[in-house]
Amino acid sequence: MMLILINFSCIIFDMKSFLDSGKEIRVGLLRGGPGRERELSLNTGISFIKNIPEEYIVRDIIISKDLSWNIKGVRTNPEKILRDLDLVINSIHGNFGEDGVLQRILNNFSVPYTGSQALPSLMSFNKYFAKKIFENAGIKTPRYLIVKNDIESKQTAMNIFRGFVMPVIIKPISDGSSNDIFVARDFGTLLLSLENLLNKYETLLIEEFIEGKQITCGVIDNFRNEDIYELMPLEIILNEGQDYFDYSKKDLPAQAGGAIYSCPTSLPMSMKREVQKIASKAHNVLNLRHYSRSDFIVSPRRGIYLLETNALPDLSGNSPFVRELNEVGVSLADFIKHISNLAIK
Repeated sequence: MMLILINFSCIIFDMKSFLDSGKEIRVGLLRGGPGRERELSLNTGISFIKNIPEEYIVRDIIISKDLSWNIKGVRTNPEKILRDLDLVINSIHGNFGEDGVLQRILNNFSVPYTGSQALPSLMSFNKYFAKKIFENAGIKTPRYLIVKNDIESKQTAMNIFRGFVMPVIIKPISDGSSNDIFVARDFGTLLLSLENLLNKYETLLIEEFIEGKQITCGVIDNFRNEDIYELMPLEIILNEGQDYFDYSKKDLPAQAGGAIYSCPTSLPMSMKREVQKIASKAHNVLNLRHYSRSDFIVSPRRGIYLLETNALPDLSGNSPFVRELNEVGVSLADFIKHISNLAIK
């Protein structure tokens, strides 16, 4: 048997030389996508375009709803695009961009990309998989039940009504930006919500509704001399009558139905630290990379509950993650450069 030795120090040195050489880096910015978070993705992409380092040569790549790849409005073969890139910045939220599909395509072409890899992306995007991982890691998450569309909805509604304290939250198992979330406070609303959503989705997540502060907290890999740098938790203050944060209204003023962000949050320091610790742990146990954002409910009576962890959080101008970056003195331009360097290295 022949023993082959690889000098990894030379590889690391060569890559460092590439980054420090001042050579222009050819970057493909992927945005759009087929899902309902398409507009959010397009806006995140605009934020990237406005803040991307000057030394990067940017190719703005729009993924259409039919999954065709387009540059300057011209449909182009993905292979032709990807073989000419040093880096891909992924800003596609939801289906295709966040569920591991795009990541597998990029892996096939050996193109470095920002954000988490294929399997961790899938595991965080699927709320059931993520909850099982959180439970195994000892992270507290609201009680839940999985419902599939092959059941009889009235009997299922009755079982949920008997087994949970009302209200409950009903949502798709794999979707983002608060799409198709319903809060059922009585049997009639529960049954109607189940029937509506089971006509659209194969699997639903039923989750206990916990009253409390809605908190979100981002983390960044290998930043400011820390393996996982924890951003300042942000509180999302809802308007009266709102049960959850609706991302479709995030850019609206409070008087028009939008939410108010408070960063830093009014939580006691001990709770802020605990939220940061859990966000870091969730990032680790899901095996995410570069950055992520975790969402919480903090109940004064029951404590801190992790709802979900987003492997590719929104980075548009008014997003919670960008507000958290600003709070610790990090510009979006510096953040983009940092995660780009992580991906290339």
